[in-house]
Amino acid sequence: MTTDSARKVFDPFNARASLTVEGETFGYYKLSTLADKGIAPNLAKLPYSIRILLEAVLRNCDGFTVTSRSGTRLRPRRSSCRSSRRG
Repeated sequence: MTTDSARKVFDPFNARASLTVEGETFGYYKLSTLADKGIAPNLAKLPYSIRILLEAVLRNCDGFTVTSRSGTRLRPRRSSCRSSRRG
């Protein structure tokens, strides 16, 4: 397994954290960092599937194929469509 010290990690949101278990260090990404920085302020209200996608973007962000803009594009937007149902 590759640890943090063995490779350089691109982390534009500074969301990477580490956890040491029995002397081995593992890296992971904290989605709460996105909420704290205002990138995903309603993180807790997002569907679980979108949170999984956000974590995958953080994990795979390399600055080329997956960029920091990729993560911000997953933010929910207000729909400009109006409901055609009448109450």
